[in-house]
Amino acid sequence: MGQDLAVLERDLDVLSHAFDVFLQVWLAHTPPIDAGMKPTAEQSARGRYARFLDHLAAEAMKGESFIRQVAEGGARRGGDRDPGDDGA
Repeated sequence: MGQDLAVLERDLDVLSHAFDVFLQVWLAHTPPIDAGMKPTAEQSARGRYARFLDHLAAEAMKGESFIRQVAEGGARRGGDRDPGDDGA
């Protein structure tokens, strides 16, 4: 039980740190939106979020683990489409 708890704590720490880094980068590189562009931006955000959820569900169905990827030395290599790519 103690080892399982230590693994969960480590995994939570890695995920928390990853989220923190992502949030800092996102906030640093995302400009404010003009009031006239907000409706378009909101519509785009809904579509991008739906694609994110689809990607997340597909990865979960494969049984892949972000923590395992980190432990194995980084993100997957190869021709996978970037989940943030809107096809443009």
